[in-house]
Amino acid sequence: ITQAHSDSVAAGSVMAQSPPAGTELPAGTLVSIVVSMGPAPVVEGEGEPVNADTARQQLSDGFDSADKNSDGNLSFTEASAAIPGLTQAVFGELDTDGDGQLSADELGVDQGTGCAGCQGGKSAFHSSGITKGLSDMFLTGLGLIGLAAMATVRRP
Repeated sequence: ITQAHSDSVAAGSVMAQSPPAGTELPAGTLVSIVVSMGPAPVVEGEGEPVNADTARQQLSDGFDSADKNSDGNLSFTEASAAIPGLTQAVFGELDTDGDGQLSADELGVDQGTGCAGCQGGKSAFHSSGITKGLSDMFLTGLGLIGLAAMATVRRP
């Protein structure tokens, strides 16, 4: 059980739960629950507060640069460094699985495919991106070998 501030969930109420409510589990299975502490106190100098939609968009747009440890998730520390006005309550709203981390899926990050440098994503480092890259290199190599072979053929 963890606690987080929320502007929309009353203090003492469950904000998030993983696995979701209604899921049948074997006896002894751990369930993660986030309980609301009510609205966060305003701390002078923290920056303008942001709502969940604004935070989701900003974190989605800057996901790779905010992910300082490159683990594919954003901790509250990483997220609040990227958005100074981010509160624990808003972070908790975005953390739909209640694991204390924001994944690319939770933020709606478009992972795309192709070159990480061209699209600003880490997708080329996933197994599907590596496989596609190796396939492209193999086909390019075959094409170059074919061109080299044709260049050595003498024409009458």
